[in-house]
Amino acid sequence: MKKLVLPLFSLLMALLTSCLNGKYETTPSVIVDPVILVNETDTIGIIFNAQESKYSTDTMFIGDTLLISVAFDAVGNNLTAGQIKYQSEYADLNVLDVDKLGDVFTPTVATDSYSFTIATGYRGVVLQFQYVPKKVGKAQLDFVVQSDSEYSPSSLTLLTPITERPAAPETSEE
Repeated sequence: MKKLVLPLFSLLMALLTSCLNGKYETTPSVIVDPVILVNETDTIGIIFNAQESKYSTDTMFIGDTLLISVAFDAVGNNLTAGQIKYQSEYADLNVLDVDKLGDVFTPTVATDSYSFTIATGYRGVVLQFQYVPKKVGKAQLDFVVQSDSEYSPSSLTLLTPITERPAAPETSEE
């Protein structure tokens, strides 16, 4: 009986170990829903539009300064790169505190996009950026994250409807 237990135990250990190896290789990276503050005081709502498979914000006004925080998570894998694409004719985008990330984060700024590579060994990063609407329309922000997962990259699209600020009601002085 003892001769049978050791080989079976070894086989069971090998089977369990093989199941644990590569556990996260099939787990896609995620982009956590952005948090948006308007003019550093109010939050702005985000809803998921199932028909378009995109997220959408409440209406924002030209000249508002939106502070957007977005988290990129590799879910047990290593992040490798990411990108924020925007439409520069509708809004300006400025990523904040990039210098604080040091060697972890290498940005590349181009017209309508902000790309970055991430040093090996990091599983998540949170970025904050300012988004300032400047033209009426339905602008779009695209977030893309890449990891060493076999299901990489992952993306999230955020529609940002922009309108003129309504005129203040006139007050009558009698």
